[in-house]
Amino acid sequence: MRRNGLHTAALLGAVLTSLLLAACQNEGRWYPGAEVSVQSSYEFAPGPGAKAILVTLIIHNTSSTTINTGVVTLKVTTDRREYFQTASTATAIIPGGKVALPVTVPYLDSAEQVAAGGVTVYDSYFN
Repeated sequence: MRRNGLHTAALLGAVLTSLLLAACQNEGRWYPGAEVSVQSSYEFAPGPGAKAILVTLIIHNTSSTTINTGVVTLKVTTDRREYFQTASTATAIIPGGKVALPVTVPYLDSAEQVAAGGVTVYDSYFN
């Protein structure tokens, strides 16, 4: 009789362990996550002696959870220096949905030009 109790306890422990491991493997499905890509960039002069770049980012919700807020840091490399600009969004993004996020980065010198491949997503966080 005692042997059956130990056998049942061992079987129950194995089942619970399997369920726990399965739940951990699917963590990315329920935790908000997204892919961020650069859709376009355009350098312009917002005023006399000034220059900036307007970058349009696309946030694609790749998780099975709605994203309520997000923060993206953009890195822009010019022929003279690097710039980091952080932008946020409070637009809800449903699973599989996409949202455009425009980000403007002003340059310190109007003679600067963006380097080839100089617009990249540096970091992002979603909740």
